[in-house]
Amino acid sequence: MGFNSIGMGGGYLTTAAGFGVSARIFAAVVFSFAVSLTASAQPARSPAAGKSGGNVDAQAFVSRVASTDDLRNRQSLTLLAGSSGSTALQMAQDASIVLGGADDVRVLPIVGKGGPQNISDLLYLKGIDLAITQSDVLAALSRGELGGDIKSEQIAYIAKLCNEELHVVARGDIGDLGELTGRAVNFGEHGSGTQFSARRVFAALGIEVREVNLSHADAMERLQRGEISAHVFLGGKPTPDALVMERIEGLRLLPIAYPPSLEADYLPAKLTHADYPDLIGEGQSIDTVAVGAVLTVVNWPAKHERYQLSARFVEDLFGNLKGLREPARHAKWHEMNLPAPVPGIVQFGPAKAWLERVLTGARSKASATQSSSRQSELTSRSSGGEAEKRLR
Repeated sequence: MGFNSIGMGGGYLTTAAGFGVSARIFAAVVFSFAVSLTASAQPARSPAAGKSGGNVDAQAFVSRVASTDDLRNRQSLTLLAGSSGSTALQMAQDASIVLGGADDVRVLPIVGKGGPQNISDLLYLKGIDLAITQSDVLAALSRGELGGDIKSEQIAYIAKLCNEELHVVARGDIGDLGELTGRAVNFGEHGSGTQFSARRVFAALGIEVREVNLSHADAMERLQRGEISAHVFLGGKPTPDALVMERIEGLRLLPIAYPPSLEADYLPAKLTHADYPDLIGEGQSIDTVAVGAVLTVVNWPAKHERYQLSARFVEDLFGNLKGLREPARHAKWHEMNLPAPVPGIVQFGPAKAWLERVLTGARSKASATQSSSRQSELTSRSSGGEAEKRLR
């Protein structure tokens, strides 16, 4: 039987299959030492706290948190965006970085599914203040096509952020959308914005496919293995999801036609060589359709606390477009057009007031500048005439 020697100061403790007296003494010493450490780690208690079993330090911490919790909530807004890697989530993260100074509203981005799910979550999930959804979803909501008990008047839009393009990625043996009829095609996860738009676009084109609902990563893997024929997704070009495809051989982007039946809710768009140089040849482009990404908010009553907080956010957002359009931010911020209307839904009161105030000020400034220029011209003519008289 082997033996081990464990050094302890100037002596040794020898162990075998069982413990001797010295071993038991050693164990007792260790136990006593552990107990003393545990006792010393306990915070001191006052006599009163000892009687009730409460911890003074813990109580003070809870009290401190409670006193600041309400303030933190009054200065924070949650922004429900899209899935990981989506244009919506990247823009939400940009807003979190650029906005929210010491005295401003703090923006907290949250991963979402986009589309109609974000609208439902905005209204019914606790703690959601803002949500990015799609213009086709809002149009369908205004026409009563979404079903359920969600009403368009419960939602207001702050601004249209940008356009997002529909991408159809297929295996190399697929030449056009028509060849996808009857084949397995990924329309994105259930409840996602991609699923909503893909269903409507393919229905308008009269193309019936076997819908599959996978995440982007799973869809790309199955596409490479030949288990599905195509993968559809929404994203602001050039989207990182499509850029990944450039490193995979045998994939291509398919063009999407723009029939009159799509004109109400979608816009014509193009994917170019500049967007995806390894997928689209130089000087070439691929037709597709686009849908607006819209920043929405609960249509709070004007006296509601969240209305006031959202109003502060609007001031911060609209006043910091320059920072949001810096090179480090998403390129789609350059498409943000504040006066652009969103059909079928009302604009949030503070956003509308901000635009009216700024546009009125711009018109007044332009009118004053024009008046000043006219006066300068008249003065110049008058001075010139008097000078000419004197020269005579």
